[in-house]
Parts: sequence; C-alpha cells; structure tokens
Amino acid sequence: MSVLIRSGLSLLAALILFAAASPQSYAQTRSYSQVFQLDTGGGYLGIQMEDVTADDVNKHKLKSEKGVIVRSVRRGSPAAEAGLQEDDVIVEYSGFQVWSSTQFSRLVRETPPGRKVELAIVRGGEPLTLTARVEGRSASSDDNRIEVFPRDLFRQFELAPFGRSRSDDRDEERPRLGVTLQPLTEQFADYLGIPGREGVLVVAVTKGSPSDGKLAAGDVIVSADGRNIRNPEDLMRLVSRKSGGDLVIKIIRDKKELSVTVRLPASGDDPGRGIKL
Repeated sequence: MSVLIRSGLSLLAALILFAAASPQSYAQTRSYSQVFQLDTGGGYLGIQMEDVTADDVNKHKLKSEKGVIVRSVRRGSPAAEAGLQEDDVIVEYSGFQVWSSTQFSRLVRETPPGRKVELAIVRGGEPLTLTARVEGRSASSDDNRIEVFPRDLFRQFELAPFGRSRSDDRDEERPRLGVTLQPLTEQFADYLGIPGREGVLVVAVTKGSPSDGKLAAGDVIVSADGRNIRNPEDLMRLVSRKSGGDLVIKIIRDKKELSVTVRLPASGDDPGRGIKL
C-alpha cells in the first residue's frame, strides 16, 4: 500500500504510517496462521504475535479488545533483552495504541534502528512498561517473516453497521474514500500543535483511491460536508450514506485549516480494492 508522506511530518509519519483504526472482532478460528514477507530493512524486535480477540479480554484481564499477544520471543533479540515474555500483551508502542499485529509490525519496521522505545504491556493482568532498543532487520534473515493470526488483518473498517449488507463482500472491500484513520488523541493533538481539537488523524492514503493527491498522512479531518468529525465512526457513517459525488472535507495540515474536495465513486463504480473507508 502506497502512502503519501509530507516531508514536514516525516518523524510523525515514521511512527504512525500504518496505524490502524478500531479493529473488528474476529470470530475466526486460530487453527491456521499466515506468514507474510516484510520489506527488508527497518526495525526489528524479534517476536511472533497474534491479535487480541474478544475471548482474550477476560483471559488476560484486559480493559478492551486491542493489542497483540506475544506468542514467542527470539533468544538474544531486542525483545528478549527488554524482558518481553510469551503471553505478554503489548497495548502501546512509544505512546501509540496498538490495535493489530499488522499495525504493530509496521510501526516497528518504521522505527530507526538503535532507537529506544517504551512498550506498555499487560502481564497476568498487571500493567508494566518495558524499554527495548530496536535493531536493524537483516536482509538475509528469517526475521523478515512475521507470523500473524488470523488471515483477514486488513479489514479495518466495517460499513455494514450503517446500512450496508455484510453479505456483499464486493462492496465491503471497496475503498469508498481510501484512507486509514486513527482517533485524534490528546497526545496526537499536542504533537501536531492543535491541542483541544476534535477530529481524526489520517495515517495512510491508498494510492489510486479518491483521496490520493487530496489527503496525506498527518492530516487531521475535523469536518466533512459541514458536519463535525469527532471519531472514525462519524466519517464512516457519513461516507457510507453517500451514494457518490463530492465530499467537502475540512482538514488541519501544518497547523493551518484547509478544505479539500474528494469525489466519491457512485455505488456502481469500483475504484479498486483496498482500505474500506
């Protein structure tokens, strides 16, 4: 997935480039796994992991259905040196909420080798904070293969609750807008120099989508079609109810308010597969 990154927010983009919005619950079995190939280079911790599901919340005494469960730690790896253990649940990475294995692995990969990061974890129901020094990923190493569960990790937004049939897989996977969003936390707002503002943070833009060339990673969406956007669900609801046409979006970019117009495809058009918002 190609992502637009503005040079003025390179550090921010490196940390949040592939952060995901609220994940759906997975009722699928864990009797299988998928191993996917990461690009060589970038940061490395040395763990295998899987997504937290609804069943794990009580089992691990978690506050919510988010985070990744550590299933193995490679001996001598940065994770092992930091004290990370099997069955630990990682809920934050350097202050960023962890939603999925895909998001977490990409955050690690985008971290410069040698940088220290704080890992907020839950171990046996108790919160702990560990510090790890990220190492470089070897091009010839098996470390470029990350095992994740379950298969369908890229379905980050569900439009079905707002009127779309869940049985229509073709519509469900169509990128109406072509962005990945994350709630605008107080930490993000302060970092971007817009404290006290409500909105959603754009962390990725799908190449070739309606938003390509209009929105960019690091933009904060504060309204759409004149309606305030407080969380990703607000925008999901608005987009899912439009049959097509122009969507006027007010954003904050580099501490300045701008308006951009994105033309949404009609319900019968198919601009390609990708992020579903």
